[in-house]
Amino acid sequence: MHRLALVMLLLTSAAAMAAEHDIPWFQAHPAERGAWLRKCRDDMRLGQDPVCGNAQKAEDRERARKIAPSSPIPDFDPTESPLMQRAIKSACQRPPAERGMLGQYCGRT
Repeated sequence: MHRLALVMLLLTSAAAMAAEHDIPWFQAHPAERGAWLRKCRDDMRLGQDPVCGNAQKAEDRERARKIAPSSPIPDFDPTESPLMQRAIKSACQRPPAERGMLGQYCGRT
């Protein structure tokens, strides 16, 4: 009975921490995101924690934002790059809800 209570406590605390450190929180706190990502990469068990997943997703979104079509490069067309063409093709093979920012280019390449 005690083990069940301990398991429930651990699951509840992990869920509470994941909710406390959700993806938008990590997007708003880049220093903390970096610290968590270092911890997550150094410990495989911790890397399975939902908080690590949230930190990584926030990192992915930040990278995507940096290469977004709103690039400050004049006349930048991401569909001209072979690398971006492959990324767009890969994104377009996913369901529409999972395509992310590259979904806007589906059917254009």
